[in-house]
Amino acid sequence: MKRILFSTLLVLGLQNSPEKFDEFIASTIGNKVDDEGKSDEKIETKKKETYSFFSLENESISIPNPKTSLIPILNRQITILKRKKPFKTKHKFTGLKLSQEELRKKMLKTAQKLKIWNQEGDFSTFFEEFDLFKINGFDQKGNIEFTAYYTPIFTVQHSEDEVYRYPIVKIESAKDTITNKRITTTIWAKNEKTAASVRMQGSAFVQYPDGSQELISYQPQVIQHAALPAGDTATHRNVFLAYTGFPKGSTGVPLTPEYSIAVDPRYIPYGSCLLSGVPIIDSRGKFIRHEYKLLFAQDTGSFIKGMHIDYYCGTGDAALKKARYMKHYGKMWLVLAKEDKQVEP
Repeated sequence: MKRILFSTLLVLGLQNSPEKFDEFIASTIGNKVDDEGKSDEKIETKKKETYSFFSLENESISIPNPKTSLIPILNRQITILKRKKPFKTKHKFTGLKLSQEELRKKMLKTAQKLKIWNQEGDFSTFFEEFDLFKINGFDQKGNIEFTAYYTPIFTVQHSEDEVYRYPIVKIESAKDTITNKRITTTIWAKNEKTAASVRMQGSAFVQYPDGSQELISYQPQVIQHAALPAGDTATHRNVFLAYTGFPKGSTGVPLTPEYSIAVDPRYIPYGSCLLSGVPIIDSRGKFIRHEYKLLFAQDTGSFIKGMHIDYYCGTGDAALKKARYMKHYGKMWLVLAKEDKQVEP
């Protein structure tokens, strides 16, 4: 899922009503930003920021205790890992020496074994069944930057008027019987920056006047197979694929709020199951503690580079409230299944 981090939005705490979000996009998209989504102009006069790192070295690692079944998300990890695509990763896991193919097979076995562990419900056996390999972090001390993202919602309508006058072209699933190209439909947004925002986030929900919603995603490789409308209504920059279901990550599987993460796959492979010390931030942006839970690498982003993960919070107001202040540090361990003990005859 290609997108930039809306760090400025999250810090401001803007509510995710479609109207207010549209207004915010109008004032921000198009500005020059750095790789954290901050305005270049502001950075020129701003003092250099410093960060406090909360070491987990002196903390005892808690056993993860999933509040909900992990079976659906583990099935998606298995789907990713069964594709047998070679990893293009320079993994940074302390003490782990495996070839890329050996690592893929080991991760597949881990996802399968985690399913059994989750089904049995005896979470106390976690450290008996799995080994942990710490990610070195950008400082070689295990610190990983945590940010968060969510899926925005924009108001649109089917017809153009004085307010809704910016075209969004949807590529439908049906094909034209003559050209064999996919049919397109034009809807109208009230903000000229809506298309730019969808491209940056990778996907978004559009909401119609009757309250119904539809998911659109930026898939430039599909545009050449679409019958675009005549004239200058459509450009490659405002054409999106319409589909049903849930937002999907770059691996093609649906994202699970508060479990799916975006990673830099050069360092953390897709399909990784990770024990993570997730920063818990209160409603005022104050760090409270780290909560240990399992996270799953299923997505990436243009600004997710190196030892940095993006935590998916879901869609709508509730997701924005959880994501707005997430900019902190925690540690992560790759979870791998221990070798089965050989029973002597």
